[in-house]
Amino acid sequence: MNRRLLSADEAALYVSLSRREIYNLIANRQLPAVIRGRRKMLDIQDLDAWIDRNKV
Repeated sequence: MNRRLLSADEAALYVSLSRREIYNLIANRQLPAVIRGRRKMLDIQDLDAWIDRNKV
């Protein structure tokens, strides 16, 4: 079964960024996150859209 939500660590690996950079993108509202308690999860579709928006 393919998962749609990734942890911040998994998302960082997926887009080749550090975990800190992922948290900064979330804090700056450049990347939406699903927040459940203290845990932040990222939708893989949002990560793909972020990649597409940042292509040069």
